[in-house]
Amino acid sequence: MINTKADIKFHAVGLGSPVPAINVKVHHLPNEQEIAKRLGVKIDVARKELEEEIELQTFIFWDKTLPRLVRQKLRANFPSASAHNEGYSSGWVVVTGIGVKWEVLEGWDAIDFTAWKLFESAVSDTVKRISSANYLAQAIGERLGLCRHCYSRETTYRQYVCGGRTYCQSCGEWQ
Repeated sequence: MINTKADIKFHAVGLGSPVPAINVKVHHLPNEQEIAKRLGVKIDVARKELEEEIELQTFIFWDKTLPRLVRQKLRANFPSASAHNEGYSSGWVVVTGIGVKWEVLEGWDAIDFTAWKLFESAVSDTVKRISSANYLAQAIGERLGLCRHCYSRETTYRQYVCGGRTYCQSCGEWQ
C-alpha cells in the first residue's frame, strides 16, 4: 500500500528514464495436488488444467483487464496513459504516458496521486485474486462443468423467467 509519492515504485524501460510501475510477480501459486484435492480429479488432470488456467488468466490480465483498469482509473487524469509488461518473466506493470520519475515526484498533485493509488490497488487486488487457489479452482471447475459449491458433476439445468440458472443435485445449491 502506498501512502505518499515516495512510495511509488519505478522501473526503467530499456535505457529510458524510470516510469511508475507495479510489481506483479506472483510468488505462490496453488499446486496441482491442491487443485486435485479441491476438485476431486486426478493429479495429471489437475496439472494440465492448472497450467491452462494460469496461461488463460495471464493472457486475460495483460490483454483485457489491464487496459480496462488503465481506462477506468488513469485516463481521466492521464489521457495518454498506457500499460504493458516489462522485466524478466513480465513481473512488472509499467505505465507510460503519465510522466517519468522526476515528473511524478515533483509534478503530480493529490488528484494525480489518488488516481495512481486507485490504479495500483486495483491491479494488485486483481493479481492476488486471479492467482488464488479458490479463484483458480473455481475457474477450472466451471470449465470442467463442475458445481462451484461442491465441485460435483451432477448438475442439471433449469430455466427461470429472469434467465438460466444451474441447480446442483448433489449439494442442492443454485448458481
